[in-house]
Amino acid sequence: MSVGKKYIFIMYAFDANAIMIEPIKFRQAKTITEAWIKCYKHLNRSGYAPILYVLDNEFSSVLQEAFDKSGSHVASPDLKWALNVWIALSAAFTRCLYGAEVPRSL
Repeated sequence: MSVGKKYIFIMYAFDANAIMIEPIKFRQAKTITEAWIKCYKHLNRSGYAPILYVLDNEFSSVLQEAFDKSGSHVASPDLKWALNVWIALSAAFTRCLYGAEVPRSL
């Protein structure tokens, strides 16, 4: 349930070709880490647990500890990946809002 949640955590899993989205209430380290853990567990159950993460912004020591516990590593950011994920996510939201056809005014 996403009542009262103002932000979204977005994770793109390259091998699974999946955009993971988790609504979050706050942009605090604990909340972001909990969202990452939830997405990671879902991918792990599906057989696509990533071991390398490319982040488009800063991350906390709390999230670093979660990466370490899972055996994951963090690479330096490549903003093209983040941009491509954002474009795909925007297109998906637009399709959800307006149906299969996107109005030309958008």
